[in-house]
Amino acid sequence: MAKIKTDRLDGIRANLFLTGIVSLALTLAACSSAPPPMAIKMYHPVTKQTLDCAARSTSGEYSPVLAKAAEACARQLEIKGFVRQK
Repeated sequence: MAKIKTDRLDGIRANLFLTGIVSLALTLAACSSAPPPMAIKMYHPVTKQTLDCAARSTSGEYSPVLAKAAEACARQLEIKGFVRQK
């Protein structure tokens, strides 16, 4: 009987350890990914023109919708020969 309880506790500990490792990995992955920029500088190598694709909210907070708008602007300019500045 004592052997069965020990085996069961070892199994529970192993499951908790594995769950902890997976949770830690997911947390680190989420923290390390940066949100898309809400401002992208563009440069046309032929005309030497620079443009900014930017989106801002009145509250100043990050918004995925605004980041997508800036990205869409940048993609449209890339079609016209612009490149992203680093």
